[in-house]
Amino acid sequence: MHKKDIIFFRLIIPELLMILLIIMPFSVQAVDYEYIQLKDYMNMNIDGVVQQGDTSQTPLDHAGNCFLTEEFAKAKGDDDPKGLPGDRSVSISGRTIEFADYDSNNAIQITGPVKTEGSSSWSNYAHFDINLPDGVYEDIWVAATSGSASSQFHLYYEYGSSYVQTYNAFIPDWSGTSTSYNTTNHFLLIKNMDMASYNGAFYDENNRNLFYFKYNDVQTSKSLTGLRIHAHPDSDGGRTTFFGGVAKRYCPPEITSINPESARIGEKIVIKGKHFINGAHEVNKVTIGNASMEFTVKSATEIEVTIATSSGKVKIFSKTGEDVDGPYFTLDDSPPEETYIYYTKEGNRIVDTSDQTYIEKMAVKREHIVGDVTSVEYALIIEEADATGAGSFENFGNPSPEAGKHWISENTSVDIHIDPVVEDAFKTNVQYFVRTYKLSSANGGAWSGYNHTLPTSGNFSVYMSCPKKSILTGFNNFLFRSAQCLRRWEIIFLFLLMMAVVRQVIPAAGNGGMMKGPT
Repeated sequence: MHKKDIIFFRLIIPELLMILLIIMPFSVQAVDYEYIQLKDYMNMNIDGVVQQGDTSQTPLDHAGNCFLTEEFAKAKGDDDPKGLPGDRSVSISGRTIEFADYDSNNAIQITGPVKTEGSSSWSNYAHFDINLPDGVYEDIWVAATSGSASSQFHLYYEYGSSYVQTYNAFIPDWSGTSTSYNTTNHFLLIKNMDMASYNGAFYDENNRNLFYFKYNDVQTSKSLTGLRIHAHPDSDGGRTTFFGGVAKRYCPPEITSINPESARIGEKIVIKGKHFINGAHEVNKVTIGNASMEFTVKSATEIEVTIATSSGKVKIFSKTGEDVDGPYFTLDDSPPEETYIYYTKEGNRIVDTSDQTYIEKMAVKREHIVGDVTSVEYALIIEEADATGAGSFENFGNPSPEAGKHWISENTSVDIHIDPVVEDAFKTNVQYFVRTYKLSSANGGAWSGYNHTLPTSGNFSVYMSCPKKSILTGFNNFLFRSAQCLRRWEIIFLFLLMMAVVRQVIPAAGNGGMMKGPT
């Protein structure tokens, strides 16, 4: 390769990689579709299709004409039946349009007033609703025909509480030639079908056409909540009749399982399923019962949920639809399992946790495990001081927390109090003044520390970054006597001293006001 070519590739490849990194996050996700049959959401009001033995059909138009089924056409000995298929469906252009049961009402014909008197607005024409399941739709195909003459209709998309009108659809007379109907939005579904009229006896009327109409302008950024069809005849009185159709819908999210089916508040569960991400849409709400949960959509098949509160069915929601019949989740409100793992000051784990005496003596660190939450605690050891030299006595200085071992959460501060003046519980008239304390830490398998001056208040704080030990170290001994312990001669001396004071004070009261004696 030429040197210039090498330089070119070295320059251009990093630029291309950078462009790819920018474009990739915005790439369009694949879309999975399902097909919704409109007939399942239409309130049929006439028999538009007749089969053998059926004499109860309502007229499709003013002449009483009805479509025949293929079976009925064959039963009549027709050599070339062109009726509706016996399986009640027609496949065309990759879609299948199903027809309602031929034994009951299987079409809709708008009845009542054509439109409000004096108004030319489409919204005032007679209409009916197709209550499709909420979701994101890509297109709608409607199957219809117009008996005896042409007619028109408008399809309205319902997005929440508002309707968006589509273009006006022209429905040709069902008896026209097939070549004239391949326009941009309406196409022949079935042509040259056999017809029949019930007027005491059946007779044939051939070459009738059924059409389908494509609507490709559905807004895929919104959730469609319904359809409304407004229809009216042309001036020559054609009747519009609808047989159903098919809607191409983004597959809604679907739950297949949850794991686990019971957990505590704060714990996580995983929802498994499909279509959690579909195209540009993904699940935007998760509830258990009626309570909303925090969640993360991990993929099109997995959602991670943090349990907040309550039991109930798991439900998920998206613009593409919802699944409100998920598995039942049970909130575990029993006390969580609590365990401890102990360590010595050398950092060795104490395996045998049954010997509590050994643990009390040797353990300086422990892991406190509650459910799946682990916290670390360190030992705070407050040791009794030997103030008298003759051995320690209980709770010298009334320490708070009291003497012994206390488990404290790591990285927290503990306030400690020691009485700065302590009376000897065994020696009368003896007090001790606490001057210093030693604070040690367990580092590298040994206790190490240094003395601190005890504040006058006796209060100090210990930060638990590791195991700590506090020992009183410095004392002053003060001996005093109470009145009960004075010797007899000390009492007599104090009495005479007091009387002498009194004697000096009384004469002073008589001269100049001093008191005089007899002369």
